[in-house]
Amino acid sequence: MGVDDILGGLSIQFKTVKIGGTVDDLIANFEATQYVELSPQLRNKFHDLAIAAARSAVREMMVSLNFNPAIIAAGNFIDSNPDRAAPLAKIVSLKDAIEKFKSNPERQELATSNITNYSTICDVILETLGGNTNVAYINRDDIIRVREIIRYLPANAKENPAFFGMTYEDISKIIRREVDEIRSESEKDEIGEDDLLDAIQGLGVLKISTINKYLTNMGTVFEFFRVNGWVPLNPAERIKLNDSGYQSIREAFPDEMLVKLFNCKYNFDGIGWLPYLALYHGMRGNELAQLDVTDVVQEDGVWCFNVSPSIRVSHLIALSKTVKNKKPRFVPIHSRAIERGFLDYVESRRAGGKSKIFDATKIKSGNYLTSLASQIDEILAPVKSPQHTLHSFRHNFAQRAEQVMEDSMLKTLGGWSMSKSADERYKKGIPVSHLKQEIEKIVFPV
Repeated sequence: MGVDDILGGLSIQFKTVKIGGTVDDLIANFEATQYVELSPQLRNKFHDLAIAAARSAVREMMVSLNFNPAIIAAGNFIDSNPDRAAPLAKIVSLKDAIEKFKSNPERQELATSNITNYSTICDVILETLGGNTNVAYINRDDIIRVREIIRYLPANAKENPAFFGMTYEDISKIIRREVDEIRSESEKDEIGEDDLLDAIQGLGVLKISTINKYLTNMGTVFEFFRVNGWVPLNPAERIKLNDSGYQSIREAFPDEMLVKLFNCKYNFDGIGWLPYLALYHGMRGNELAQLDVTDVVQEDGVWCFNVSPSIRVSHLIALSKTVKNKKPRFVPIHSRAIERGFLDYVESRRAGGKSKIFDATKIKSGNYLTSLASQIDEILAPVKSPQHTLHSFRHNFAQRAEQVMEDSMLKTLGGWSMSKSADERYKKGIPVSHLKQEIEKIVFPV
């Protein structure tokens, strides 16, 4: 069977199906009757050829039947539901279409936050695809281009002075390069695994759930266009992300798992202290691993950790107000750790001439945690899973803190980034005695 046989067979098939049928259905039918005697390898090659030929043939048939040229140019005229490919009412520019969408009376009843979300995605679409673009010419590739911009767009991007005068696409490209660089450095052990997500989230990128909310709204916008007859089909259907991407898959440990781990046989000595401290202080793994005995200090009569920044931040990101504070911070030591003898352990290290709290060694640009990874894995073995790792304790701390203290206090203790207005309020520092009162509100059954 040759190419001519393939094309001839397709011509016969086209005479027996509706234009609205899917190419996949057409090819599947043709395969079932004509490809039986071919080897799997040849079937794959002919399948690809048949799809290309089918799409070309559909275009030629639509031209011969005097279909609207805009429908043909859109390139997304083949749909599983033929009834939805309605004829265009008239040619409408993207700018006019979006203005009509925004002024639709039904939109006025939305909550203010939803209106803001729609406004943002409309701004990105307009700037990226051009206000004078005929909406009927917008195809799936255009929508994917917008999606990738949103995927790497930091929150409130246009309000950030670091990105003044840039387009959404330019900003997204910069952040994507930063994400790729951080991933690359992580693979070289220059950034510890548990710090990787914090470093990326420090760039201000949106969560997958937030990104998908924008993408859902984009689908709603183009569905409005379709219903009004301005586009033949909705090119923004089923465009949401279904992968975790750079997002965290870590989950907080349930209380029963904490009890199972920190039971009466748990060894509160040496590296055994690190997971417990992570739980009650919300500190990053590398922040704990790099601690010196001199980092355990008394500040205004309160025992504290003097925590230094542990993640490299580029010049660009250092300018951004959306990233976490890179200045050292004092984290009061929780009474639970003191009661279990942590200060005695630190004193024993000091008396023994040890400079560091844990026997960690520096890896490349400052990551100490990697040198302790195998020991930590062994300690967490009874409860460890892909979702539950050392970084999970930071999630435990955050979830419990959200219930008992205000957001800015949580972020001050944990070293998370905060809004510009909150940063202005807290930049002069909070009395350690106040921080001590707040961290004592964090209680676990261990």
